[in-house]
Amino acid sequence: MSNYESQRAAVIADITAAAMVGSPTDKLRKKLADLDAHFEAELAAQDAAQRAAAAERQQAAVEDGLARADSAVFRLTAVGHVPTDDEARRLRDAYCDLAEAQANVATLHERSAELAVAVSAIEKRVTLLRDRAQALSALRLAGAASERDQAESFTVERDIATLETALTEARVHVEAARIPSDLLQRRDRLLAAAAQAEVAVSTRFLTEQAAAYEALLLDAVGTLMRVTGAVRPGDVYRMGDRLSWFVRTGALPK
Repeated sequence: MSNYESQRAAVIADITAAAMVGSPTDKLRKKLADLDAHFEAELAAQDAAQRAAAAERQQAAVEDGLARADSAVFRLTAVGHVPTDDEARRLRDAYCDLAEAQANVATLHERSAELAVAVSAIEKRVTLLRDRAQALSALRLAGAASERDQAESFTVERDIATLETALTEARVHVEAARIPSDLLQRRDRLLAAAAQAEVAVSTRFLTEQAAAYEALLLDAVGTLMRVTGAVRPGDVYRMGDRLSWFVRTGALPK
């Protein structure tokens, strides 16, 4: 039970007790209303903080994605594979989507790690308290426990119960913060898509380059025929062994 829930339960119990004996409950009801209002204000503040943090992460992911896209354009341009405007846009979209997915995974990973640390701390504290409870129980069974030991034993058992409840809740939060497999799969797909967007630029450029070389070859053969008055291309041009092999087999020569 959370601190708010325990406080609310206590106030409701006071209201019930007061009503049973006919005592005024106005102040108690005002206390309950104030408690609820304070809790709702805290929730609203937490929600606003989470929204602001999410907006900051989103903006950071966009900036990271744009920076990655710029780097991709630079790499491609450096080898002569200059992206078109549409290709540059696709690169930006791909890397922004990837950056967002990776940021989401990183956020959940950090949250999971934080919760795991909290669980570990509670578990260690519970272990220490259980060890102390066993020591106090041994004193009691041996008839050597003082009043102070008995009072401490009661406090320790109560603390153990409280921490065990907190531990159960913390473990639930850890489980809820586990990174969903579909999110990891989406990140991997977007990573592949971003890489493919770069490959597509090079593929388009090299395909166009091969077509241009082919057209240049045919134009040169046609010019040879006109200059020499040849009737057939074979009269003025003979393919080399490598090109001949490619045309005949459809495979690149070794």
